[in-house]
Amino acid sequence: MQAKDERVRAMLSGRRFVRVIPFPGSDDISVGLRVLTEREIDEARLDAISYVRGEADKRRIDPVQMLAIDSQLVDREAERAMLFRACIDPETASDADPKRFFDTQERLRQIDSVIVKSLFEAYLDHQDYVSPYRLLSDDEARELADAISKGQSATALLAQFDAPMLRRLLRSMAALLSSAPTSKSDTSGSSNSDGPS
Repeated sequence: MQAKDERVRAMLSGRRFVRVIPFPGSDDISVGLRVLTEREIDEARLDAISYVRGEADKRRIDPVQMLAIDSQLVDREAERAMLFRACIDPETASDADPKRFFDTQERLRQIDSVIVKSLFEAYLDHQDYVSPYRLLSDDEARELADAISKGQSATALLAQFDAPMLRRLLRSMAALLSSAPTSKSDTSGSSNSDGPS
């Protein structure tokens, strides 16, 4: 309960909870992640559009034609712009105005795509981690488990959820399983002969 209380106190005091993770591919470098405000997300998207327009102008290409060649360009740049704002120096995480991890957005653009993708996935995981809707209730988890155990196709049932929701479901079920009481029959897979289970 302590981490949850810390997140609530951070939100109420105007700071955002910072989660420190290992930098992808490094054992000795850490990065702090914080969830962006709606304004920061809007600014990141607008910066991405401006960047794509600027790159098209430099190359004397119509931006529409540029996006016809690579329709994901704005999305990738928006993700980089969001990471620029979300990644902070973990040593300044408790400061009122923490220092950004990357000194410029250009520096982030120079990092290989696998690391950027890993960082963005970590950001999405952090969003899920601090979300007040992170866990399913006991009843919702039982209902989902019952539906799967009664022969409904797990694939068909889970296909209706997007990737962030599936991560939340997995975390919820893991949290419920880790806090559920266990018995000998749960671990052995056989029924208990001492009485009804």
